Amino acid sequence: LSCGIMKKILLAVCLLAVLAGCSTFRKDDPLPVAGQINLDRFMGQWHVIAVVPTILDRSAHNTTKTYERWDRGIKIAYEFEKGEFGGELKSYNTKAVVDNPGINSDWEVRIVTWPFETDYKILHIEDDYSVAVIGQPSRKYVWIMSRTKTIDDPVYSDIILYLQDLGYDVGKIRRIPQR
Repeated sequence: LSCGIMKKILLAVCLLAVLAGCSTFRKDDPLPVAGQINLDRFMGQWHVIAVVPTILDRSAHNTTKTYERWDRGIKIAYEFEKGEFGGELKSYNTKAVVDNPGINSDWEVRIVTWPFETDYKILHIEDDYSVAVIGQPSRKYVWIMSRTKTIDDPVYSDIILYLQDLGYDVGKIRRIPQR
């Protein structure tokens, strides 16, 4: 091979190495959780702005998650209108136990009843508790939530970039129609 071709190959290999190193986390790295969560401030209704949809909510509109404390942990009510605005109201109730008391950002959620459980991690929360991001260690599902039905585009874009850095396939994230 000529010297010019070797230089081009070396440059391409170096560029690929730099690009591969741009992601902060790999998919098998543990997810970093938000700092200490004040559970009382976190409780209440959140509007789901965007998700990696599950089989249950692929056509969801006006989706909310409502959190309520109870003696054994946290009750979670997940509601949405199926298929369209004003569509059939679907509601699913789950319960969670905080796995890291005091920090409160790592939960074990019982989807139906034991033994169906999943990890639920609060990855980010705004200081004023206006926006939160919940994810799973598998990076298969994520929920971007707000106390209002919309969030500013720059905030949303920053969250998407953060999730990409964490190893999420952000191409699977879908905005939930809200009104």
